[in-house]
Amino acid sequence: MNPYDLAQRLIDRFGKLLGLQTLSLEGGTHSCALEFDGHLAVTFEFHEASTQIVLTSLLAVLPDPADKPASQEPLMRTLMAANFVDYLGSGSFFSLEPQSRSVALMQSRSVTELDDASFERLVEAFVNKAELWKRQIEQVLAGASPEGLLPGHAAGGDTVGSAPASSARLDGAHLYG
Repeated sequence: MNPYDLAQRLIDRFGKLLGLQTLSLEGGTHSCALEFDGHLAVTFEFHEASTQIVLTSLLAVLPDPADKPASQEPLMRTLMAANFVDYLGSGSFFSLEPQSRSVALMQSRSVTELDDASFERLVEAFVNKAELWKRQIEQVLAGASPEGLLPGHAAGGDTVGSAPASSARLDGAHLYG
């Protein structure tokens, strides 16, 4: 079976698991989106060239830097440190969606490495991680300090290699230190 058909089958079977009659990748974009728990949207996109399925969730819109230019730096430093730590554990990473100025969590996996059960675990772990980080980022944007998001990562500190604040909820093996 070719990789696109594998991706289509994974999406279809995952949709059926959720009780949806039909869930499929759109023809032109090779993508579809689902909303989880009424507040978290996840986009599934198949990239033909790499045979990867990419999960993306926009977590929070950053304020306009013209309004508060220095206020975003501690959060961005923390997210960059999280990229370093999370990449070692599960291949997920944060990025900035330029049009909306939204922090996005993304993760990709080759469809040839997935079956129905591993795809379900991948999505569940991604949704759990996205919900956790969405809450934490929203708290920081509301004025809380980002220092507690990653133990050992002070907003201006140089410590790397610490486990994420909720490493027990993340999938896969984690290497720290």
